[in-house]
Amino acid sequence: MGRESDRAALAFGRYAVLETIYLMVGFAVGVALLVMFDFGPAAPFAGLLAAGALVALIDLPRLMRNARGGETSFARSVTYASYGAPLALALAVDLGVQALARLVLAGEAGTAPLGAYAAAFGLARALDIVFMGVSAAFAPLVFAAYEEKGADAARDADRGGFVLLAAITVPASIGLALLAQPIATLMVGEALRAETAAALPWLALAGLMSGFSLYYWSEAFQLTRRTGQRALLMLRCPAQCNSV
Repeated sequence: MGRESDRAALAFGRYAVLETIYLMVGFAVGVALLVMFDFGPAAPFAGLLAAGALVALIDLPRLMRNARGGETSFARSVTYASYGAPLALALAVDLGVQALARLVLAGEAGTAPLGAYAAAFGLARALDIVFMGVSAAFAPLVFAAYEEKGADAARDADRGGFVLLAAITVPASIGLALLAQPIATLMVGEALRAETAAALPWLALAGLMSGFSLYYWSEAFQLTRRTGQRALLMLRCPAQCNSV
């Protein structure tokens, strides 16, 4: 919540500093717990929990000062819920569909193809991280332009965001597709290497399309408060594709 408030206020310096602290402390504490105290698989999660607690201690006083004197508005809470609930529900269903797809793949093709799919999916997730990073930079500027200067200004800002997204993610997805075999050889075990290399180009293309849909085109629905319509599109298209 604190980082989202920083983005909305265009306080990119505070956002970058606190997010960097969170990531570095979480990584360091996780490694320490794994090496020194043998926490096992729980070490990374414990590290992120400790880092979140540290950032909360740093940022909570500021948030409390900003909230002082505020008034609770039931009508505004309902408005916020009606705006965000459809997107949250659609994302939850999308995660459920992804899990169900893996179960169906395991039941129909066996565990080996499922392992190859999971490995290729994990490698292709790097595109999602790139989309998230670029979107975190330009999305607040688009929203601010829309609120202060109107739709034309938001359209100009969004055009620059599209160019930046395309300039970074299109070459990245092409690189993943063309270098699927070397990447799989480097990152995946021999038993799953060939199937992972075959699946990675398709998942890179899917990741590119999904990234533009989630981090670019969906902003038009959010700006015009048509989140319910956006949620229906998010649910209908993936459900139909997975059923096929």
